Parts: sequence; structure tokens; C-alpha cells
Amino acid sequence: MPDADQTLTNHAFFDLCYDRYRRAEDQVEAIYRRGTALLLVILVLAVFTYALCPPDAMLAGATRAVRIAYLVASVAALAALAVALGALGLCMLPRSYESLPPMQWWADWGKDYRRRFAEAKQDPDEHLIAATRLALLTEKLVCAQEDHYRINELRRRHFHTTVVWTALAAGVIVLQAILRIALQIARV
Repeated sequence: MPDADQTLTNHAFFDLCYDRYRRAEDQVEAIYRRGTALLLVILVLAVFTYALCPPDAMLAGATRAVRIAYLVASVAALAALAVALGALGLCMLPRSYESLPPMQWWADWGKDYRRRFAEAKQDPDEHLIAATRLALLTEKLVCAQEDHYRINELRRRHFHTTVVWTALAAGVIVLQAILRIALQIARV
């Protein structure tokens, strides 16, 4: 039977595990919020890319080098946005997280544990049952938290990839805007 100091240590460890479990769940919500904002940025950049596409008449008056550079910049911007959107999709993809057993499972566990004491013709030690339940719950929290951490780390990597490709697309769109100005100047 665990002594009082060990039970306090078990409670402290449980609190730590539960805190990390809750943080991992909160991180999922934060990733979804940031992902939604990033989706809006990607859509705005796609609209800018589309708006910068000139009519064929504008391309006809430009030098060949400017036309090729403009077309390459347009394709590069769209490709970067497509990669960013794909990475964001992987980031936001619903995943199955390990969770704790429902409350009924815990109630059944307690009844089964007490039944084993009764079959052995012993009085159930409620302190031992509570300590064992705490240890089992802590073990399940540790497993769930490790699963959440692994999945959230994967989401963070995809989110980072999305940010990098979105920034690259924004840079290419700036180049596309500069080339659009060059096309307008060449047409004058």
C-alpha cells in the first residue's frame, strides 16, 4: 500500500500529466484557429494573383523577356499557393486522438476491483483502490498526451510548411506586380 508521501507524489504527477493533456488539446484548437486565418491569407493572395493576370493584349506589347518572366512569376505564384494549400490541408486534416475511457468504464473498473476483494473474502481497501485508480488514470493520461504531442508536432510541421510556401507565394506575387507595372509601361 502506498504511503501518504507517495500518494502526494502520485497526485502531483497526475496533475502534471493532466496539465499537459489539456495543453495538447488546447494546441489543437489554436492550430485550427491559425489555420483558418492562414487559409484566408492564401485566398486573398490567390485573388491578387488572379487580379494581376493581364489580358492578352497587354502581353502582346511587351518584350519577350518580360512576358516570359511574367508568365513564370504567375505560374510560380499559383504553384506556391497550391503547395501552401496542400500543406494546410494536411495540417487541418482531422486526426484520431487517443482519449481517456468514459466515466462508465471507471465505475465498472471500481466495481470489478471491489468484486475481486469480495471473491478473495477480503475487505476492500478504499485507499488502495483510490491509489490504483489514480495510477491507472495517470498511465492512460501519459499515453494520451504522448499521442496528442506526436500528432500536434506533425500538424505544426505542416503549418510551418504552409507559412513558408505562403510567404514564398507573397514574394512571387510582389514580383508579379512589378512585372505587371513593367508590362503597362511597355504598352504605353
